[in-house]
Amino acid sequence: NMNTLCSKIKWIVSFFLLVSIVAFGLFFFQSDVSAIESTCNSNDDDVIYELGRLEKKYLSEYNNKCIAVKGNEITIYKEELDYYTNRALKLSDNNYQVVRDKELNYLIRKEVLYNQAVKKGFVANKNEVSNYINEQKVLIMQADNREDFNLYLEALDMTSDEYWSYQFEKIRIDLSIANYLDNEKKKLAKQNNLKYYDNSTYILSLSDSNEEYLEYEKLNKLWEEEYENLVNELLIKENIVVY
Repeated sequence: NMNTLCSKIKWIVSFFLLVSIVAFGLFFFQSDVSAIESTCNSNDDDVIYELGRLEKKYLSEYNNKCIAVKGNEITIYKEELDYYTNRALKLSDNNYQVVRDKELNYLIRKEVLYNQAVKKGFVANKNEVSNYINEQKVLIMQADNREDFNLYLEALDMTSDEYWSYQFEKIRIDLSIANYLDNEKKKLAKQNNLKYYDNSTYILSLSDSNEEYLEYEKLNKLWEEEYENLVNELLIKENIVVY
């Protein structure tokens, strides 16, 4: 039924985007909420399997031959952009160009931020990645619709161990970005004499009039501007060309 479909879609979207949300914050997540909502108007119960087959096709055909974006220190290939675009199209009712531009923006930002994370020494180590994967395994086992993960594995023709091995490097990249941005936000908090809150869930549960919550909101507003400035500076230095 529709509720089940929406639950599946929300699960698979959060599954795909979980690490990216950790790394980039709400800036990317907000746009994906609309994708979830629009997809809930669909009646396609096979969305999870289709997404799995799409990723399998991408893995079998990806050969890094055609460049889509080139910067001084980053390269994004057409196959990767096509995959992210096609995946997002299955979760959105926006037109092709709107979706492609959004995914292109996401991939470019991800590349420049990871490059900076490496330069600044914030690369996630093996223990960080392994711990994160183990946390996700527990969450999946506790999920009401954990069978959807098995369906996705079936579409990929992978075992659970094979899947997490394949995800390891992708997660390491995103956690490295998260480490770098976390450090930048902490510096911003210190510069503005604001407390940096690690437990966002606790803060968000407080009343809007609570002093701690207001301080938390103030830092987030400052960080939103700082984040955009930071990324824009990195983009300018890259001299990016889109083919």
